[in-house]
Amino acid sequence: VKSVSHDLDQLNRLLHIVKSLISNPYLYLGNYIKSLVSSVMYCILEPLAASINPLNDHWTLRDYAALLLTHIFRCHGDLVSALSHQILLTLQKVLIDPVRPLCSHYGALVGLHALGWKAVERVLYPHLHMYWPNLQAVLDDNSVSNAQVKADGHKVYGAILVGPPSPERADYLSLTH
Repeated sequence: VKSVSHDLDQLNRLLHIVKSLISNPYLYLGNYIKSLVSSVMYCILEPLAASINPLNDHWTLRDYAALLLTHIFRCHGDLVSALSHQILLTLQKVLIDPVRPLCSHYGALVGLHALGWKAVERVLYPHLHMYWPNLQAVLDDNSVSNAQVKADGHKVYGAILVGPPSPERADYLSLTH
């Protein structure tokens, strides 16, 4: 996955292959599920070389990967239940790391949303009082040199406000990709 982090089309294809594997009722993914989840988490959280260019829509890739994470938990909950605690810790670690870029924070938020309201309550809410002032500082900075960072900050702000989709909306969204 890391070798194609500069190519959003390749990453998008990878996610569609993962979706096909996960959706195939005739495949037992057993030992492979951890690798598939790791690939999806990479697409959700990592800064990706392609995100340097503001014209690349890495946000949609992160959104789709988060929906795919929801799908994995729904279809293979028995195989990934042992990973859920580790996934929550990973999302929390990224979210509270002020050095990570805002695109990674956005990924952590949509990843939490993919896991549902309880994940948001458990990870986001306890850290929101520390996170919010940093995000507010980005949003309040009107300097020209901060324009792209501010745009990224608005994406993060939107992800905080939107919250997890309802199960019906998640089903609809997963069918449209």
